[in-house]
Amino acid sequence: MAQDVKFGKKEIWKVFWFLAVVTAIEFIIAFSMEENLKTIKNILFVILTLVKAYGIMAYFMHLKFEFSNFKATIIIPFAFIVLLLIALAYEGSTLNLWTFLK
Repeated sequence: MAQDVKFGKKEIWKVFWFLAVVTAIEFIIAFSMEENLKTIKNILFVILTLVKAYGIMAYFMHLKFEFSNFKATIIIPFAFIVLLLIALAYEGSTLNLWTFLK
């Protein structure tokens, strides 16, 4: 099903450095941002985690090399899950269930 693509040591090192840089950015954010910016820090962590998840899925699960229909079967349900999490967080905040975020 996957296209014929060579995935050697050079590509593995590229993925390693990509993940290492994103992780380093997360550490910089964690130790440099003030506590009063906790919501912004959490949003940045979620975004960077999604970037790392894409990198892992694209290379180690070989989704970067798959056909677009197969990618859609992964991305569309993932988008619905993200929208569900946003809706649940919004509902929880209106009901004051998320007091630990303040």
